[in-house]
Amino acid sequence: MEENSQISSPAEPRVKIVGLGGAGTHALVQIGATELGRVPMAAIHTHARVLQQWNGPRRILIGVERTHGLGSGGDAELARVMATTESAKIREAVDQCDLLFVVAGLGGGTGTGISPVVARLAKEQGALVVAVVTLPYDFEGLRRHKQALAGVQTLRAEADAVICVPNQKTSKLLDSNTTVLDAFAFTNEMLAEAMVGVYQMLTRPGLINVDFAYLSSILRGRHVESALATARASGEHRARDVVEKVLASPLLDGGRALSDADQVLASV
Repeated sequence: MEENSQISSPAEPRVKIVGLGGAGTHALVQIGATELGRVPMAAIHTHARVLQQWNGPRRILIGVERTHGLGSGGDAELARVMATTESAKIREAVDQCDLLFVVAGLGGGTGTGISPVVARLAKEQGALVVAVVTLPYDFEGLRRHKQALAGVQTLRAEADAVICVPNQKTSKLLDSNTTVLDAFAFTNEMLAEAMVGVYQMLTRPGLINVDFAYLSSILRGRHVESALATARASGEHRARDVVEKVLASPLLDGGRALSDADQVLASV
């Protein structure tokens, strides 16, 4: 006679999200409104006033002795030094997780400077690190653009994967009457969608199942710049419609990014 064995609930990867600088801190508000709201989050900044705009339980202010909580003044190297000096605070915030999302805007000082430090500290503790970052609009100036591109390269050297969301490309999805604040909010929605897409891929059953071990085998130690697009469709032609929506995404350069990829991960 066979005994029925109980099948326990499948274990989910331990996920954490860290928002860095002004852009990352503001993005946490949008992310918290999704199903990722139950995931542990932390905001790290050099500017006390901006940090207070997020009501989450874990807010970490660094560089108080040096800048008195007034920010890094756009100096990425100064932010990096302050984060390295106070690495114990950051290490505690990113411990005990399998997957860490690092959320930041590149081009300014804090996000650009401390994101590689956060990624390195998390990887030292065994986490898979996926950075989801925004790049500046053209109107933000050449200096911020150059600093952002340099920041991507520095971050790639530490994180397993870097997903870039260029603000200038997302603006193609907006009409001419959209305000700057609404445009930034839209970008934050895209950041949230990107992370929710990865999270659902790892935690929900699908037609194509992808588990954490598989994601790790593709990304761990690759230090790659990645692109990610999500889409939804319903109705009789939903399969065709959703593929067309994904391929039309400006985040994939209208599908051209796929031709440059050496690996493509799909979840349905």
